[in-house]
Amino acid sequence: MCGLWASVGFEPPAAAIDRVAHRGPDAAGSLDVPSPLGPVALRFRRLSIFDLDARASQPMRRGPARPAIVFNGAIYNFRALRQELEAAGHVFTTMSDTEVLLAAYEEWGTACLPRLDGMFAFIIADPRRNTLFAARDRFGIKPLYLWAGRVGGRAAVAFSSEIKQLLTVAPPPRAHRAALHDFLMFGTTDHGAVTCFDGIVPVRPGHSVEMDLTAPPQTTADAVRQSAWYRLPPPPTRIPPADEAIAALRERFCTSIEHHLAADVPVGSCLSGGIDSSAIVGAVATLRPAAERHAVSAIFPGEAVDESRYVTAVATRWPGLVSHRVTPDPTALVDTLDALVWHQDEPFASTSLFAQWNVFQEARRNGLTVMLDGQGADEVFAGYRPMYGAALADRLKRAGAGAALADMKSLTAASGIGAMRQGLWLAAALAPVAVTTRARGLARHLGAASFVRDAAGDFAVATPAVDGDGALDTLCRRMLTSTSVPMLLRFEDRNSMAHGIEARVPFLDHHLVETALAFAARYDVVDGQSKWVLRQAVRPYLPDAVAERRDKIGFATPEERWFKGALRPAAEAAIEQAVTTLSPLVDADRVRRQMREQLDGRRRYDGSLWRLWSASLWARRFNVSVA
Repeated sequence: MCGLWASVGFEPPAAAIDRVAHRGPDAAGSLDVPSPLGPVALRFRRLSIFDLDARASQPMRRGPARPAIVFNGAIYNFRALRQELEAAGHVFTTMSDTEVLLAAYEEWGTACLPRLDGMFAFIIADPRRNTLFAARDRFGIKPLYLWAGRVGGRAAVAFSSEIKQLLTVAPPPRAHRAALHDFLMFGTTDHGAVTCFDGIVPVRPGHSVEMDLTAPPQTTADAVRQSAWYRLPPPPTRIPPADEAIAALRERFCTSIEHHLAADVPVGSCLSGGIDSSAIVGAVATLRPAAERHAVSAIFPGEAVDESRYVTAVATRWPGLVSHRVTPDPTALVDTLDALVWHQDEPFASTSLFAQWNVFQEARRNGLTVMLDGQGADEVFAGYRPMYGAALADRLKRAGAGAALADMKSLTAASGIGAMRQGLWLAAALAPVAVTTRARGLARHLGAASFVRDAAGDFAVATPAVDGDGALDTLCRRMLTSTSVPMLLRFEDRNSMAHGIEARVPFLDHHLVETALAFAARYDVVDGQSKWVLRQAVRPYLPDAVAERRDKIGFATPEERWFKGALRPAAEAAIEQAVTTLSPLVDADRVRRQMREQLDGRRRYDGSLWRLWSASLWARRFNVSVA
């Protein structure tokens, strides 16, 4: 909802906060807090969501010599926390969640974090303790980056909402070769403790940083040491009966929707026509039947990826819903690419981001300031088709070959997925190697990105180990914490904020996630039907056409047809330029051969050409050295 900056040891340039003016079009603020290391510079750009009064602006402090805060996000339980804090003697002068968060820190210190329900990234300069404290929410919904180095010969540390802010003070940017390798090979970013910019790191989801302001850090590691304040709960010891699981999930889902509707500005929904976004729209209509309701959709009439009939089914099911629809134009993509790359900060693996960009652009055009979206549901409830392999592996282990074969037949009958593809998924899930290596093996099998030098390696960026209750639970947890959700949240945050919109993700309410992880992996795939337990829980909020869907499109564009048609001239020129820009990382002859084969239809289109294009645009836009 906002853009922030904090630094220690130097006076930041105006561009350090001006570069994210789009994140906070309503107000700007600055404050310098004295410390033994010099002033702590707090800078802020505000998008007003709660308490639109100017007194709720930031940086905020509750009196001279008291802690000061810059905060991006929303604390959904702030009213309940306020009552508790008032009972403890705190007096409030605003109706904002920012003041409640600051008071919570003053009352409970760093122990305030587990009490917070919401999405947040915040920094508190505390002159009483001579510390700088920064923290990020459990799943990393709101961004926070960190750089430590030297400015003017002195040790310096800076935090920001977006990477581009740190480039105003960091040395000339260099690519993190391992991170860029992983992107070119697998299309993956945001999956470890690094970014594609060497030396700039994220504050990881569910982590905090506390910096002692009485003495300069001796090493970079001293300045950026992070501590985990949140971890997913361990696998359950008891799996509840299906009816109990469904009821618990429905209750948590409705509570999450209620929380995410809290705002003093108009709220709408992103609607793809899939189960997740449709359930959100239906729940909002049920919980707030008298409210004005808006949904924005990207549609592609006549294309295989078009979901407009499901969007229409949702709009018909809930009279009074104002349905806004936009059809992204591939010719406009070329003109938008520079802005997309600039706002995203790092490369992105699909043109689906252009469709998402159009959705938020249309939402802003219609006066919507907050948008609800369905991110996280596929990872928690096994919505991606290759996840069937992990479900089959669990079934084989727990019930034997006969039960697994029966499930394979049910899946074929329900979705048309053949035994050969299911067998490949099952073999990958059963392989005695890490999930990252399994992903590499699948990429090799499909012949993807074989032009990347040293492509025989695994993911080059280490990701945290995850242990779950079986193969599917482990995979869900891994995708939730490292390989999928963090990347999708960056896409969502940057595209929404580029248009001055706060995106909210009700399926990542931590109470809902923890409830689901207690049983979802056992009930995700039933009788060949994916996301079974979620379907049952949200069935009252879905039209029949959506509830009974067996296909999985995802939020996609007709990218292959675009590349072979309207985008081909631009793509060919861009790939030639990418060969030069990324020459240390790719084999030029193989790139050109694969480009011809893919665009002529003699080789399966696999998205690797777009990854080259995107990485090359990123390197040039930010003047990044990849040598």
